Amino acid sequence: MTLAAGYQLDIELDGVNYKCQVPTGGVEAGQKFNVKAFDLESTAALPMDRWRDVLLAQVMTRLKLNWNGEAGNKGNTFKVIVGVWIAFILVRWVLGLGINYGNAQILQTVIFYLDIAFFIFIIVLAVRTRSYLRARSNIPERNCAGCEDCCCVFWCSCCTLTQMARHTYDFDKYQAVCCNSTGIASGVAEIV
Repeated sequence: MTLAAGYQLDIELDGVNYKCQVPTGGVEAGQKFNVKAFDLESTAALPMDRWRDVLLAQVMTRLKLNWNGEAGNKGNTFKVIVGVWIAFILVRWVLGLGINYGNAQILQTVIFYLDIAFFIFIIVLAVRTRSYLRARSNIPERNCAGCEDCCCVFWCSCCTLTQMARHTYDFDKYQAVCCNSTGIASGVAEIV
């Protein structure tokens, strides 16, 4: 029996059920191959070597990334990202109010540079997060080699964030939760 690349099959090893995926290139009958296997009892079946079709802070927290998109302590990731966003909105709002009462030209320039800085901050976080998730899931760059993460985030950030969110959680099996740090219902296994 020949299996195509990406085909997922359930296996049993020492009484534990696992899911594995046929690697790129497929396999022929009798051929041996090595793959990463996932415990079906504790982990939602997530695709490997390809993307599955939220909020960036929730995705970062699920992946145990810190507030600047690097692997580390996830403890405050959600709080820091939301705090930065709220601070940005408040500062921008206060500066906007000042335009009517002060030097509009200077305040508009400050708002412009603040917007640019926040935009760059979000782009860098999203690129780091996507790169980390792609490397973790063995997903090769298929387009724009060397800068695919940046291109995807820059040109289609909404789609890219949705792609990452769907890749870190099985929304077909579990319901999402809006108002918590991970967007995952309590009691549902996290990605390890």
